[in-house]
Amino acid sequence: ILRRGEKMAKAIFTQEMSSIYQKYFEQRGIKILKNSPVLEILSANGQVTGCRLLNGQVIESNFIIVGIGCRPSTDLLIGQLDMKPSSNGLAIWVDGNLQTSIPGIYGSGDCIALPFSMFGH
Repeated sequence: ILRRGEKMAKAIFTQEMSSIYQKYFEQRGIKILKNSPVLEILSANGQVTGCRLLNGQVIESNFIIVGIGCRPSTDLLIGQLDMKPSSNGLAIWVDGNLQTSIPGIYGSGDCIALPFSMFGH
């Protein structure tokens, strides 16, 4: 797994959760390279062969999955729903069932913040 930054899923995970996921992958033999931005995707004969990192290192691979992340635009919801600050800006606060502060309205994805009782949040 190549990470552009230092921590996994920065937009949605606390530092503690990010560490748990990192350990989960590493315990299964998956190597995680942090602070390793990809400069280019390499190919030959129309097939992916790997990628070159910004530091010049070449990683060989026969497939590549790209996750770009996003920053949701939730400004139009301010004053309509309970909002909480998050690493992604303002997030829609949902409960453990993903229900917003308006009964019957649910949220999901990068625009929500939900309680993680395991971490006291």
